[in-house]
Amino acid sequence: MSANVLEHPHRTRMPVQDEPYTEQVVLLEGQGVWYFTPISAKEEVLRSNFSVPGWEVSEAAFTRKEFGLKDEWFVFFCPQSVFKIHPLYDEVIRDILLADPSAHVVLTGGRKDSWTDVYSNRLKVAFQRDGIEVSDRLHIISRVSSERFLQLLSIADVMLHPFPFDGS
Repeated sequence: MSANVLEHPHRTRMPVQDEPYTEQVVLLEGQGVWYFTPISAKEEVLRSNFSVPGWEVSEAAFTRKEFGLKDEWFVFFCPQSVFKIHPLYDEVIRDILLADPSAHVVLTGGRKDSWTDVYSNRLKVAFQRDGIEVSDRLHIISRVSSERFLQLLSIADVMLHPFPFDGS
């Protein structure tokens, strides 16, 4: 079989000459994800020539108080969409809370309340099954706009990146 032909894993092998799809395989160094250096929300509004009289974009960092969190808490923050958090990662969250009685884990809610409810209930069931009470140290906060996302990260002491599904 030719090196540049990728076979679909769910069908039987076919002769190369009958292959309906070919693709040049390119090996990249690293993840093939590119992020542009972010610009401020205010600059983005100015570039777009969009303005609303009296409206100003805030570039200030969020405070923990805005989300009902205390400044003295040590915060592990996982700002991923709740639908990306695999049940295996629930164990990581549980283990963090068990290992450090002063730790607080903060997650962002889903775009839909029902997504957050499903996730919250899954965590409650998983933690109760193990006889663990951590609800006072597990917090799900509201989402923020994309323009303010980088400012949101300022509430964290440690950033958590879930596996096996993540947001790159």
